[in-house]
Amino acid sequence: MHPDFPKNLVDAIEDWQFETEANSGTNHDGLRWLHSMYGGVDAVCLFIQHLLQKFDPQGRVSLEWSHDCSKPRVDAYGGGAAFITATEIKTMSTAAWLKAQIA
Repeated sequence: MHPDFPKNLVDAIEDWQFETEANSGTNHDGLRWLHSMYGGVDAVCLFIQHLLQKFDPQGRVSLEWSHDCSKPRVDAYGGGAAFITATEIKTMSTAAWLKAQIA
C-alpha cells in the first residue's frame, strides 16, 4: 500500500471492489460514475466522504444502489440509499426498512 494512502480508508480496503469513471473534459471535474458487481457500499461511502473532506467540506452527496441476481432468489434483490457529508454518513437498506415496517 502506498504510504500516502489515507489512513481513514485502510480498514475499508478489503471492501474496495468498485470502479470509478472520471468526469473530465467539462467544466465539472469529478466522478461521473461508481460501479461494482460485488458490493463495497461501505467503502464507496468512505471514499466519497474522504473526497468531500478534501475538496468540498460543505458539500453533500446522495446515492442509491440496487442488488440483483442472475438467478431467482427471494433474498437476492433490494437496495439502499446513502446521504454523505464530510462529517456524517447515513445509510438505509430496503431490507432493513421492510423489517422495521413488519415489526
